[in-house]
Amino acid sequence: DMVEKHLIRVGVENLIGFLREGMKGWLEAGLPFERIGQMSVHELNEHVSRRDGLQVLDVRRDDEWEQGAVPTAKHVYVPFLKDSLE
Repeated sequence: DMVEKHLIRVGVENLIGFLREGMKGWLEAGLPFERIGQMSVHELNEHVSRRDGLQVLDVRRDDEWEQGAVPTAKHVYVPFLKDSLE
């Protein structure tokens, strides 16, 4: 119930299930899994400075975006993401 409230706050309103055993259960069941690497703010700054084609997508709320963002980032609030991407 608490998780559902948090998801609704960020725009996820059509919750149809959850992982009872979490990611551990998912992996133990042999289901597909992909990992996206992370980069430090310093690495991100290097990419932005080099203008090497990295596109940053900021999915925070408008008020969070207005407080500061990566200069080249595109902004689409996460509840509108599905309808906003080409």
